[in-house]
Formats: sequence, C-alpha cells, structure tokens
Amino acid sequence: MPKRSAIVEYDDRWIINPLRHCACTGIDLEAGAAVLRFESGFVLRTSAGAELSARSVSGGAADRHPLDFWSREDAARNLSSAVVSPVFFKKGSLRLGFANGWNVFVSPSKPDVPAELWHEERLVWSRAGLVDEVPFPVVQIDRWTGEEITAPPWPERPAELDLGSSDDING
Repeated sequence: MPKRSAIVEYDDRWIINPLRHCACTGIDLEAGAAVLRFESGFVLRTSAGAELSARSVSGGAADRHPLDFWSREDAARNLSSAVVSPVFFKKGSLRLGFANGWNVFVSPSKPDVPAELWHEERLVWSRAGLVDEVPFPVVQIDRWTGEEITAPPWPERPAELDLGSSDDING
C-alpha cells in the first residue's frame, strides 16, 4: 500500500493522498473565482463554475450546482469536513469527496472552468496534469493487481511503425 505522503497514479487519474484527511479551513467566492483553503497548506483555485453536490456524482444530477449557487457561508458549511477522496483525473477534471458526503467537481465537459491545486505556493496539478516537479513522491499502481509498479513502463509503439490492419491477433 502506498504511503500516505505519496500521490498514487493510475492509468486515468491521480489520488493526491497528502490532501486526504485535510479539512477545508476557508472558502473565498468573489467575482466568479473560488479559492478553497485546506489544512497542511493546500489551496484549490477554481471558479464559481466548479460544482458542489451532496452525495451525487453523476454529471446531470439535479442537486449538482455551481459553487456560487450557495452563499459563501453555506458553501463553507457544506465543505466543513475532511477530504476523503482527492481524485484528479488525467483528462483535466477533479472530484473531491468530503467526509460529510458533499463533493466538489470540475467537470471534463466544462473546459472553461479553471482548476489548480497548490501546496505551499507550489503548483501540484492543473487541468493539464501533474507538474514535472511535484513536491510529493508519485507511485504508479497497476490497475489489475493493485500492486506498485517498480519497473519503467513499456515504451510506446513508434509512430513510423505502420502495422495497419492484420489478421494476426498478436500484431
């Protein structure tokens, strides 16, 4: 099992374990911008277009609303517990699940909503992915076995290798 201080990488997402169990200590909603501050120096910078929902994770859910749907006080109350599921997707979206059942989303269907996760003035993640020099170790996990990958990944197939269609299933 990866260390609590590591970022766990899967094929399609990163789990930012150092953000897990951090409580939201403040939220600023001004002029369309949203800044969520967490314990341990984490800050999520996004816009009021990020969504907040109680327990619903489906994109079209009726109770999933932009952050500015709620007053600052209501949003702060809804996010007043610890993060239990800090998931940042490689397609540029995110889902933060809180212990009280509320979730923050930045949807892949809304590319105009900015999102950046910072830790102590250092960028960790943006909608383009993890930064090159992440302030935490990154551990790759095999999606089938759940085991840590310790060998380097296989290289990609060279683009100049045009194998086209073949009846050979090993091709």
